[in-house]
Amino acid sequence: MDTRDPLHDITKEYFNIDYLFPYQRLVISNILEAAGAEGFTHKSEKNPVTGEYEIYDTRSNQIVILPTGAGKSLCFMLPAFLLPGLTIVVFPLLSLIADQARRLIEAGINPGILRGGQRIAERDKLWQDVKDGSINFILTNPETILKPNMLSKLKTFTVSHIVIDETHTVSEWGDTFRPVYLELSKLTCGFEELDTQPVVTAFTATASDKILGRVKEIVFPGKSPELIAANPDRPNISYRVIHTISKNRQLIELLTASGDEACGFPVLIFSR
Repeated sequence: MDTRDPLHDITKEYFNIDYLFPYQRLVISNILEAAGAEGFTHKSEKNPVTGEYEIYDTRSNQIVILPTGAGKSLCFMLPAFLLPGLTIVVFPLLSLIADQARRLIEAGINPGILRGGQRIAERDKLWQDVKDGSINFILTNPETILKPNMLSKLKTFTVSHIVIDETHTVSEWGDTFRPVYLELSKLTCGFEELDTQPVVTAFTATASDKILGRVKEIVFPGKSPELIAANPDRPNISYRVIHTISKNRQLIELLTASGDEACGFPVLIFSR
């Protein structure tokens, strides 16, 4: 019997990581099962009511809330090695696109970047690379990917996974200075007339119930996405507030203290 763990093998080989956290493994497995990746097909399970073995489909839509440092990026980087089609990741900032591109290149993935201000030759080269199979990962922003010509172009390829990163911005920015975020369903729901529909995953580190509700309305209209949320509490981080007359004097005391009084955690200092 083959007991290899393909997720562990890929994580170790390309990212030099020895262990997947349970939440990471759950999110990644859901993506691969919902996308029908080879070796991750749905398994039959016993129905507790009828006693019959049935196949339960994994939901193809997820909202994932994992605290900063919990490895959200790996949850959409790793599946790209096993999915047959394109992975498209939408970021709110160009700086995040640049940082993610660097990480992907380090892992051996050649990412394509779609952003404003690109020359026609750059775009033509990207689409040719996608057609040739040398690129299966596209990083972009909503203003670029939601243009009608971009959406039409995407429909000529197989898109396996759509990721909305920092998804709280959908609510916080969409209703204010970036209204294009309110049109994200053109991307996330824009493949419904095709035979193969992409899996959609929205990631964030934090989101209130109000923001979650708004994200569902905008990104997953008429659908019931799976919610996967880890405990945001970070037991290794604590805070202390010190009221003082002289901030400089208090800082010196904290920085020169030893033992239990040492400044080994973030401190907010308010002067009167």
